[in-house]
Amino acid sequence: MLGAKMGIDLTVPEWLQSKVGQWKDALHMAEWEVAIGLALTPNGNADCLALADQFPDLNFGRIVFRADIENNRFGEETIVHELLHIKHSRIDHFIEGVMIPNIDDGSLICSMTYRQLIEPYINSMAKALVDMKVKNAQ
Repeated sequence: MLGAKMGIDLTVPEWLQSKVGQWKDALHMAEWEVAIGLALTPNGNADCLALADQFPDLNFGRIVFRADIENNRFGEETIVHELLHIKHSRIDHFIEGVMIPNIDDGSLICSMTYRQLIEPYINSMAKALVDMKVKNAQ
């Protein structure tokens, strides 16, 4: 609503819908339904480029991209990054919901450590996959 009040169009551009679909196919995510949207500040954080909500029991994910996402390499890395979070969500939900709560006296430390490890992993995989696509296109 804030975007509409400010005269900013929050309609998802066709190129973004297309790229999300292409990468969803490339990542073998046919069983997932992925909804996409735009926001001025995903999750209320001006530094956040995008946010993926995951519902692995429903095979559903929702990605909200920052409204200024561009159709360039960095934008593509952001798309892949968020799709990887959705694809990886079954593992995340199992570790955070089943394993970590059953660790005596260390669950908070384990949870924080896991989150600190998973974000750089997802980021490096997104960059590597986009690199491979660019190299294959040459």
